[in-house]
Amino acid sequence: MADRTAVVTGGTAGIGRATAEGLAGQGFDVIIVGHNRERGERVAGEIQQRADGGRVTFEDADLSSVQDAGALGERVLRRCPRLDVLVHNFGGMYLDRWLTREGNEATLATNVLTPLRLSQELLPALRAGAPSRVVFVNSDAHRFAKKDLDDLQAQRFYRGFDVHARAKLLQLLVARQLSRQLAGAGVSVLAVNPGGSWTEQVAAMKPRMMPPLMRLWWPMIRLVQRRRSPAKAAQPVIRAATDPELAGPTLVWIGDDNKIGQPSGTARDDTLAASMYRRIADLADDGTAGGHLG
Repeated sequence: MADRTAVVTGGTAGIGRATAEGLAGQGFDVIIVGHNRERGERVAGEIQQRADGGRVTFEDADLSSVQDAGALGERVLRRCPRLDVLVHNFGGMYLDRWLTREGNEATLATNVLTPLRLSQELLPALRAGAPSRVVFVNSDAHRFAKKDLDDLQAQRFYRGFDVHARAKLLQLLVARQLSRQLAGAGVSVLAVNPGGSWTEQVAAMKPRMMPPLMRLWWPMIRLVQRRRSPAKAAQPVIRAATDPELAGPTLVWIGDDNKIGQPSGTARDDTLAASMYRRIADLADDGTAGGHLG
């Protein structure tokens, strides 16, 4: 199909860049999103040289900020009245707790709040592009999330991996509820565990971000990650974005083996998904506990 358009957040490095390269290689017009304009425009040019007919462009946004995510959505919507694919690749895991400019814990903001805000802003284009899809790059870390979801802002306890695991669980719950809301609209929602690979974010991880037992296995984990390229990890993401057989009214989960599977039982709890979606939507509306996105 000609004139297909995809947006890939965090598309200037790692799995995001490999995903953008894969989609551009299939003829998509690709908009990569990052926070460093000089780097982003350079990467867009490099991907463009190998693109199969599509245009590759860059949009600058601070995706720790829900207000920036909203402004990004408005800009993309003006450029693209129809959209085929939205890939939420950007997300963070941090050594220390820090707050975004709207006062949200950064892991929650980057993995959950800004993806929802951007999705909501781009829904008119996704509906116009139906059959279209929204892809969340998730992680098996969600299976280790504590079931207590009251402390969304990590005010009582902070350790990088634990907060990241909770954010990835929340992301899946939001994705599940979003897929239910979009049933019948021709917009499929998918989540992918791309598996470990050697990216800038992985290289920056420190042992004290991990639970004690995982620290014992840290050298082996790093070795496995070093041996798996971002291009390999991007394959299930690209499949989620393009395989027509994956379209459907319910959330689809793809594992790092590129096969359809299931997330955790908690992530499949529809009652919990509806409840957490309402709380997350309030925060994603303007960055504070304000209105409600629906």
